[in-house]
Amino acid sequence: MSMTPVELNLESSPKSLQGFFNEYELIEVRTNNEVTDNAQVFTIVTKNTTDYTNLHECYISCEFQILKTDNANTALNECAIRNGISSLFSRITVRIGGQVVEVVERPDLAAAIRNIQLYSQDYAVMATNHVYHKNSGDLTATTSNPGYVARAKRTQGGVLACAYIALHELVGIASVDKLLVNQEVSLEFNKNIDSELLHRAGDNQVLDCKLLVKRLSLWMPRIVLEPSADLVIKQAISGGVQSPFMFHSWNAYVSPSLTGNSGTYRVITTAEEVDYAYVVQRTSIKAQNTAAAHTYHSVTGNAWRSCEVSLNGRRYPAQRFTDLSSERGLSRAYSSLMRCGNKKMDYSNGMDLSFEEFAADRCILAFDLTAKASNWSKGASTIEVHYDLENGVGKEMMVVLVSKKGVMINYNGSSAVVSQA
Repeated sequence: MSMTPVELNLESSPKSLQGFFNEYELIEVRTNNEVTDNAQVFTIVTKNTTDYTNLHECYISCEFQILKTDNANTALNECAIRNGISSLFSRITVRIGGQVVEVVERPDLAAAIRNIQLYSQDYAVMATNHVYHKNSGDLTATTSNPGYVARAKRTQGGVLACAYIALHELVGIASVDKLLVNQEVSLEFNKNIDSELLHRAGDNQVLDCKLLVKRLSLWMPRIVLEPSADLVIKQAISGGVQSPFMFHSWNAYVSPSLTGNSGTYRVITTAEEVDYAYVVQRTSIKAQNTAAAHTYHSVTGNAWRSCEVSLNGRRYPAQRFTDLSSERGLSRAYSSLMRCGNKKMDYSNGMDLSFEEFAADRCILAFDLTAKASNWSKGASTIEVHYDLENGVGKEMMVVLVSKKGVMINYNGSSAVVSQA
């Protein structure tokens, strides 16, 4: 008689199934690109297999090199990647069974907010694996920013750098800890432009730089269950099984260059349910020698006067953020940012942003949109940012949305149908 529990199924936690693993090994899946140096799109496709895998335990490895535009090596502190290896991508598309299940817009900008919002200082030990070092000090002066200096040391002299990042740091569906079987998974990465990707020293004598991707791979587990456990799951699949994947997806959107101090920026998304919105203003100048990608103005002369967000016509917060150039107004906005972080899973023990940093040059306005009516129509959400700035001309609105997503994998015999849940 088989001792395998009858409740064994695809919804069981992979950790609870470890006793039934006959084989567990990480395999490398290289990009389809024959040459990666100057490629703008990278595609990684896993082959359809009867073995099991778990996207939550996958990670991306990337070998890259930063050179000057004339192919010369960079010198000390001349250039650095802006925000870790996540800065490399401007869009990520995930397909399962040929069906698009998630599109992440501007993961480079979303990661800048995500890292501050979800992780505290003790996270930095692991974050250095993907070349993330928190920006601090004077962000506009590269040598006074310890984060910039640390990243520059990893790549100076044109050395080959290597970064590792968990797949669930980049795409939401990989945050679901669940087994997949008999599914082809495709990842498509769009490379960012160098002016958004790289941050170089402000010296005008220094040439712009470029980032060359030398190798990009997906490392994923190949899992073979012992025959008794495999038989139970395969029998259930043959009769029809639905496996839901529910997760949060982080996406960023950037407005055109603002022409006035007040107005409304509208974001129309395909997301059915947006839970949180983060709004910042940044300079619209796209140049490697500016700190535009991680300087969110709040000091006098570049401050907010007021701001609120509307979701499908309903405005948040109940009382508009005002007086954001004073400590009183900034304290209220900072408290809102901390509350939004505490409502989500925290990977360590707090937010990696002090009030002093927030008030100086990282003013991130957080809006909790969870108090809303259910979207029974499953229609798209419309986000509108109503802003009033001290000096809006030449700025951009950057909006990061955290949305609920759902994907259903319907197993039926040897085939499976993937759909939006």
